[in-house]
Amino acid sequence: MRARIVAAVFFLAPSAWAYRPFDGTDADVADPGRFELEIGPVYTRAREKRLALPQTVLNLGVIPRVELVVDFTALAEPWPRLDGNDVLVKTVLRKGSLQEESGPSVALETGPLLPTFDSRSFGASANLIVSQRWDALTLHFDEELEYTRTGEPAFFSGIIVEGPGALTLRPVAEVFVSQEWKGDFTVSALAGMILRVSDELTFDAAGRAAWVDGEPLSEVRVGLTLAFPVWKPRAAPSED
Repeated sequence: MRARIVAAVFFLAPSAWAYRPFDGTDADVADPGRFELEIGPVYTRAREKRLALPQTVLNLGVIPRVELVVDFTALAEPWPRLDGNDVLVKTVLRKGSLQEESGPSVALETGPLLPTFDSRSFGASANLIVSQRWDALTLHFDEELEYTRTGEPAFFSGIIVEGPGALTLRPVAEVFVSQEWKGDFTVSALAGMILRVSDELTFDAAGRAAWVDGEPLSEVRVGLTLAFPVWKPRAAPSED
């Protein structure tokens, strides 16, 4: 059962912590030329304790409304290695409240799931994200379909709730369910805080409780997001 629980943690969640400290993500992308590093260790307790070394997500704004996402997990057991590697492209399909316009923001994140030490096969993922921001509340809905590295379909459905964006320290929460065909059914709930130091630096901490086919699992997540420009976008031509 422990192996099945570990598989649920690393294969049924969407691109790992694509928006810290969550399993889901938002319908926004980095500006062209802007690089974002998201990193943080995860302490997991199931039947046995497990420490995952920094979960890492690399985001790079490529062109307007398009972002390249690379994520991977460093594992310490049974030997140091990288696992759960994904290369995804997120595209904003509709500009909305996250882009300082009206209505919901809509994005699509797709791409391959690269082979791992446990599975030499590729997979694929497609995640439709809808976000809505108000002064007092922000919601993100994730609906993901996946063809796993083990050759089976899976789905992920989650909602992220954030407190007022104007707060330096804002409360956050996430609830999701996931199911792998003929595999594990997972129910998960997370609560935490995000501390915004500046537009370039945020810290996060959260606790997560999950049930994988009825078996309890708990996690503590801490981390940070660091952003900086890689290149300066070319100015739009003048209409004069």
